[in-house]
Amino acid sequence: MDPQLRPRFFDTDPNSADAAKRWNHWFRTFETYLKTDESSKPDKLETLIHFVDPLVYDHIADHTDYESAVDTLRKLYVRPKNVIYARYLLQIYKQENGQDNDQFV
Repeated sequence: MDPQLRPRFFDTDPNSADAAKRWNHWFRTFETYLKTDESSKPDKLETLIHFVDPLVYDHIADHTDYESAVDTLRKLYVRPKNVIYARYLLQIYKQENGQDNDQFV
């Protein structure tokens, strides 16, 4: 495996404001790292465990396959958008002075 493509250690707090951004970037670099050496077929779950912090590992310790572990981490770090709050922001948005209708809409 190419050492230049080696991902950093993943230790992001799931409650941080940029957790989804950090997870998406880290996971993409991790997947790229796994693809660099397809011939040796590394154990993906063990490789994932190797690159996560012990606090992150606690969330996937009981998983026996890679896909379920990744799914758990994705659900933990990528939160759904709050549709109700987005609608509220749209409802209270006011047209500013000097803003034409095309810019407002």
